[in-house]
Order: sequence, then C-alpha cells, then structure tokens
Amino acid sequence: MTAAPALLSVENLTVVIGGAAVVDRVSFEVGGGQVVAIVGESGCGKSMTAFALMDLLPAAARRTSGRIELSGRPIQDLGDAGMRKLRGKEMSIIFQEPVAALDPLMTVGDQLIEAIRAHHDLDRAQSMAHARKLLESVGITDADLRLKQYPFELSGGMCQRVMIAGALAGQPRLLIADEPTTALDVTIQAQILELIKARRAEIGASVILITHDMGIVADMADRVLVMYAGRIVEEADAFDLFARPRHPYTEALMKSVPRLDDVPGTRLPVIEGAVPRPGSHGPGCRFADRCFLAIDRCRAEEPGLLPVDGGGRRSACWRRDDVGLAGGPA
Repeated sequence: MTAAPALLSVENLTVVIGGAAVVDRVSFEVGGGQVVAIVGESGCGKSMTAFALMDLLPAAARRTSGRIELSGRPIQDLGDAGMRKLRGKEMSIIFQEPVAALDPLMTVGDQLIEAIRAHHDLDRAQSMAHARKLLESVGITDADLRLKQYPFELSGGMCQRVMIAGALAGQPRLLIADEPTTALDVTIQAQILELIKARRAEIGASVILITHDMGIVADMADRVLVMYAGRIVEEADAFDLFARPRHPYTEALMKSVPRLDDVPGTRLPVIEGAVPRPGSHGPGCRFADRCFLAIDRCRAEEPGLLPVDGGGRRSACWRRDDVGLAGGPA
C-alpha cells in the first residue's frame, strides 16, 4: 500500500538577510494530524522558517530557494493574492506576541469577523454569531462583552486566546504556533497548550510547534526537528529523541531543563557561548565551538543529516553514535 502523502512538504528552504542565510537548506515533512516541534535557542531560524512557510517574511529577508507543498500542491510561488486565499483557510499562524499581532484600533469582534468573512460566505450577523462561538471554544467567558472590547482592554492570556480563535476561524488543516506561551505565566501556559491540543483533536489539524521549551515538546510533539544556526541538526520521533539524543546540541538542550529529581543546590547545566551570527561560522559543524565531543573533523567538515538507527531518524553529527552515553555536558 502506498503511504499517504504528507500534508506539508518542505524541501531545501533557504532564507537570507543581507546575503547571509538565516534558514539554510531546510527540509522536512508534516503528516496529517501530526504535531511537529521545531526547537532551538533564539537566533536558530525557527520563526523565520514559519514566516517563510506563510510567505510573511520581513522586508529585509527573502527566500532564495525552496519548494513548499501543501497537500501535494506547490505554494511557494502563489504570490500575494494566492497566499491571501490560502492563509487562514488552509494554514494559519499563532504569533508569539498577541498584542502586537492584534489591531489596537479594531474591536475583538470586528477582527474576528474580518477573519471569518475572508473564508466564509456569511453576513455580519452570522459572522458575529460565529465569532461568539469561536471565543467560547477557546475558553473565553462573557463573549458578548469581549467582542465589543479592544485588545488593550484584555489580559495577555485573553489576547492569546483571541488570536487562537482568529487563527482557527477558517478551520485550517495546518496550524503554526510560534512560541505561543512565551509571554504567559505558567498557569495560562498550561491552559493555552491544552486548548491547542483540544482544537487539534476536534478539527484534525496538524501543528507545527515552535519553541525553546523542551518540557512543552515532551508533552505535545509527535516528531521533533532540532535547529541550530539555521540548519536542522537532528530529526526524530519525540519518544526516541528523549530516550537518547543523538546530537550534542540536543543533549545539551535537554540537560539545561530543570528536573524534579535534581538535588537542591545543584547548578543547572548551561550551554556555554552563543549561537553564531548568520554567515560567521567556519567550514565545519556550526556547533563545534560549543560542543563537548568536537574533534578536528568537526571543525573542518560540516556533516549533513546522517541516518541513525533507521526509522527516518537523522543527525548532523560525525560522532552521533557517541552522543547520549555516559558523560555529556556538565
């Protein structure tokens, strides 16, 4: 039996700013109903990848290569008019900062109605009724009042819920969540993640979850892409990744997460140094200068994504078979 095609397929995606690649030859797939997490530190290219998929790159950035297919249809060259029809209905994005993404001069109701009528043949009254249901579906009480309010009258957590409601207005098959809980307290974070889970189950959507929080990844993801300095350095099913990382950067990220069984007073491991600026790295592995396993070959020759243990797992590391064993970053 032939395997079903991926909902989203990305091949050789490259985005440059000022001549330097901030996303460098990235390829991956997202299956129907699957949650794929893209993880890494700030500056690794996670959000820029999402913006490229939505054709929402900032003015200084441009895509120089890459094929992007949604349900087998190439979308990388649709242009503004074509992407406007696709955004919201086929794929939507939840931005990191809801207050910045919502229009402060429009009421919540007007913003939701605009999103609804872009993809549904409804009059204003029908759209308002639909907007009310959307707010209720994301856990907002007193929806009639909230529809009349402006974003600055709402809390950060409530604005995030409004943005999720807007992103789901067209019932997209692919939802991109770009650091959806970064600015929220722990309690609201948990509520937002549960909301994304519930909506995924309800409408059968696939999710690309962009985060630096490995705890969220463990809770949400089916598959994980680890990005560093614009490139994917490890790709694996979430269970396999947490059972044993096979790239030193992945291992370092996981060890920097606090654990309940840590001995009180123990210093939390950190990854020394910083992500290299785009275009400033040498010819070898971009993580070599921060890596506890680096050898001369690592600094001289950059590895591609190499197979690990079968099953589609890959790691861009010459010493991938030595990662995740005794030792590792202190």
